[in-house]
Amino acid sequence: MHFFVCTNCGFWQKHFAVPVRCPVCEDVRHTPPDDGYCFWTAEQAASETQTCWREVLPGVFQFWCEPRIGIGPCGYIICHKQGNIAFEATGFYDQIALDFIAELGGLRWVAASHPHAYGAIWQLQQRFAPQIAIHVEDLVWTNTFAVTWPYDETLALAEDATLLHIGGHFAGHAVLYHAPSHTLFVGDALKGHFEGDTLIGISCHKAFNRQIPLARSEIGRYREVFAPLDFSQVVTTFELVPVGRAEVLRLYDQRLAGRPTCEPIGLFVVKK
Repeated sequence: MHFFVCTNCGFWQKHFAVPVRCPVCEDVRHTPPDDGYCFWTAEQAASETQTCWREVLPGVFQFWCEPRIGIGPCGYIICHKQGNIAFEATGFYDQIALDFIAELGGLRWVAASHPHAYGAIWQLQQRFAPQIAIHVEDLVWTNTFAVTWPYDETLALAEDATLLHIGGHFAGHAVLYHAPSHTLFVGDALKGHFEGDTLIGISCHKAFNRQIPLARSEIGRYREVFAPLDFSQVVTTFELVPVGRAEVLRLYDQRLAGRPTCEPIGLFVVKK
């Protein structure tokens, strides 16, 4: 059995031979490539990309690939006294990056919001043998790694870091709330819209590529989970977005008050 990654979306599969199709690309939330599929082996990924990282918050490291693989998800590692936590994974980890993670103390937990952000979780499992937590509704997408801790609505990874199931974008979509940094790792529950480095708006969606909005019940669930949380910034699958609870709830309230849409709303100062 070998590992193969789709260069169109970045989803890894495990097969005896090169796959003929990619289930993520053919799912309603994505789009297949116009010129046919191309799959890389792990060896090809290692020769074509370099893993990069930076400390985006104190004790929180962001990992990405240059050039990116597929949609280019970022992976994050939260350094924690009870054991380091990886949330999401980038498309590939080269040996230098894996050694750096080992220097940080390895990993106790690996989790992800949804399949678009699974990246090369299989590499983290092979190197560090962490607990892997995925919501039970998304187990069907975990061909390349073994889930050791399926969960339902919530799962505490540490005394101050909790996975929360929200559904919506995917049936098993989950977010990670890190209380000490007042940070909510939201996966695809929120999208930041930037002009250069300036944030100009935020939006939410069922499928951004195809501009499919979330249903009212799905947005209501997002709001229900987010409302009690004290956060001042969110981290998506791709970037740090400097908005907090008030701005995010304003987005959801506007969506609940009107027709379904993927259009962003502009930002202004809101008193908490």
